Amino acid sequence: MLLDNITVSSEVAFIREELHRYLTAITGREPGGDGYPIRVRVTGEGGEGYRVSVTESGTEIAGGSVRGAVYGMYAFLENCLGCQ
Repeated sequence: MLLDNITVSSEVAFIREELHRYLTAITGREPGGDGYPIRVRVTGEGGEGYRVSVTESGTEIAGGSVRGAVYGMYAFLENCLGCQ
């Protein structure tokens, strides 16, 4: 699976940097361009909860807050990609 095309809102740019770093280490390639999209968003619902949705058409990481989105990003890396 090629993991490219990471899009995030400006308020969670840290997540983009972390995903970029980990995905480069995992795949040996710089993420970018057309490929499997990973979208990160903050729902504004508050709290530290998150939802990770992985489908054939892409992955969405949604957090109730920025902190929730960060937790979701790390859960995605650990549970879906095997990072520790």
